[in-house]
Amino acid sequence: MPKIGLVVSDFNYDITSMMHRKAEEHADLLGLEHHSV
Repeated sequence: MPKIGLVVSDFNYDITSMMHRKAEEHADLLGLEHHSV
């Protein structure tokens, strides 16, 4: 299974948290393994 890493800033948390959530949803749709640290 392909893997990707997501890096998200705490700056502008309201915006970046939505972007992070959408990226995770899209990664799931594509069948990618992802982890948040």
